[in-house]
Amino acid sequence: MSSTEEILQQIDTATADRTVSDHAMRCRPMPEPEAAQQLGDLVRAFVRALQPVVQAAAATLRQLDEALRAAGHTPGGKPDRRRDRPAWQSPYGPPPRRKR
Repeated sequence: MSSTEEILQQIDTATADRTVSDHAMRCRPMPEPEAAQQLGDLVRAFVRALQPVVQAAAATLRQLDEALRAAGHTPGGKPDRRRDRPAWQSPYGPPPRRKR
């Protein structure tokens, strides 16, 4: 066989391959009900296992929030502006001078 015939044979083999149908790339396979049920059970078990950890973390964060509020820290407060320069001046210093 010549190289042209080999290439054509490879193309024919690739286009005539029916191990995957023509519709395989256009649609998704339908999920099996058992698989969906197993996945749902797995997710529910995962949530039940994590629930005590999340509740403990929430309680700890609530205590931290209360301690910070008691210390005078307010949530979302803006940082104080620097008093060593005017309000209009950049916190990064004066702008660079233009080269002439």
